[in-house]
Amino acid sequence: MFAVSDRALEILDRKESSGHVYRRVPRTILTEDGLASEASVYEVEPGRRLPHVPPAAEYLEIVRRAYAAHGIDAAALDAAAEDERAPGPVAHLFVYGTLMSGESRAHVLPAHGAALAGSGSVPGRLIDLGDHPGLLLGGDGSCVEGELHRLREREALFRETDGIEGFPGYDRSPWVYRRAIVSARTSAGGSVRAWVYIYDGPPGRSRILRSGSWRVKDVP
Repeated sequence: MFAVSDRALEILDRKESSGHVYRRVPRTILTEDGLASEASVYEVEPGRRLPHVPPAAEYLEIVRRAYAAHGIDAAALDAAAEDERAPGPVAHLFVYGTLMSGESRAHVLPAHGAALAGSGSVPGRLIDLGDHPGLLLGGDGSCVEGELHRLREREALFRETDGIEGFPGYDRSPWVYRRAIVSARTSAGGSVRAWVYIYDGPPGRSRILRSGSWRVKDVP
C-alpha cells in the first residue's frame, strides 16, 4: 500500500484506466496491526474479463523484483501467473472466548474443518462482557491468551462466525466485532498471521481481565 498524491492518481488513471481495461475501485485494506485502511486498487472491467492470459515473462520479472524490493512474498503472484489458486496469506484464526475448545461454541470451528494448532497470544486487552469477552487493541504491552486454529473451509466458517460476532462486512455498519488480521505469537515462540475478531461495540460497564485470559475471569 502506497500513499500517493492526487496528481499521481491522475497519472495512474490515464495509464491504467483511460481507454484501457482497468478501473479504479475503493477497497478496505487490512494490516497485521489489526487496523483497516481505505485504499484504491485497479481491477479489470467486468465486461473485459477473459479466460486466463499469462503475463509476459519480462513484465512478470519486473513485478517480481518490485515484490522483492518491498519484502513481499511472491507466492501469490506466481500462482496467479500460472492461473492457479493463490495460497492464502492468513491460514489461522485466533480465538479467545466462546469459540475456544471446551467453551459453548467450540463445535463451530471443527464443523468447518478448522483444526487446533496450539495456544497463542496477541497484543491487546481483554474485557469481560458477561457471557463472552472482547479483545481491544492497544494497551500497555499486555497480551490476550487464546488458541490458534488452522483454517480449511474459510469462507463457510466466516459466514457463520461473522454472524455470531455481529460483523456484517467491511462495507456495512454498525458492527459489534470487526474481523481483522494480527500477528500472533505461538506457544513455540514463533509468530503467524491470524484472523481475529476485535471488539468495536460500546464498552458499557465491562472490566478489563488483567490475566488476559477468558478462563481466568476472577482476576480483579
